[in-house]
Amino acid sequence: VARMVDLLELGTQTLESVQNIFVAKVSLEMTQKSNNLAHVGDKLARVGAIFLPLTVITGLWGMNCKVPFNIVEGCDALFE
Repeated sequence: VARMVDLLELGTQTLESVQNIFVAKVSLEMTQKSNNLAHVGDKLARVGAIFLPLTVITGLWGMNCKVPFNIVEGCDALFE
């Protein structure tokens, strides 16, 4: 009976160590995926920082109504 209890304790310890290794591996993979996602988000933010002001500027000049700074003498040919 004592031998069976020792074997059960050994099995429990082995399972606990395997579980710890599995949790560490999953945690490492999740960290790597998180870092990759942060890298992609950084690239997307850079692209957005470049194109967002351009979109606003082209939106203002593409409107069919006058914008406040549009009434400048000598530059009417550019805006019409």
